[in-house]
Amino acid sequence: MKRTLLIAMLFAVVAGFVFAETQVGIVLPTKDEPRWIQDQTQFLDALKTAGFSAKVLFSQGDSAKEKANVEALISEGIKVLIICPHDGTAAASAADLAHSAGVKVISYDRLIRDTTSVDYYVTFDSFEVGKAWGDYLNSKVPAGTKRNNL
Repeated sequence: MKRTLLIAMLFAVVAGFVFAETQVGIVLPTKDEPRWIQDQTQFLDALKTAGFSAKVLFSQGDSAKEKANVEALISEGIKVLIICPHDGTAAASAADLAHSAGVKVISYDRLIRDTTSVDYYVTFDSFEVGKAWGDYLNSKVPAGTKRNNL
């Protein structure tokens, strides 16, 4: 549910930048984890429903491939780049390339560091996630337990 809401919020940001005939490029870190395949499906479905064209490329945990993916998407004429960087520092050069080409850059889930080329950063509330983990662990401690017995 939260991921769907996050995708919807991200879509609202994208809608402010592009028209239906323009393209959104999405670069995700790997196909090897189900989470990113699910995100791919949700991105493509939401953007298609709204009339946007989109293309998703995977970097397979390789910063050089990630930059090449961004370059390929720029050459296809994207107006918005949504990127979840494998390495937030290494991705700065890819963000700079996109931004200098007039592409709006959205860092998704993981922050791209050491650059001013990121227009938006969309992520989960890490503090709330940590609290949820703590609450879950606390709920598993039997009543009357003392100290650190989980």
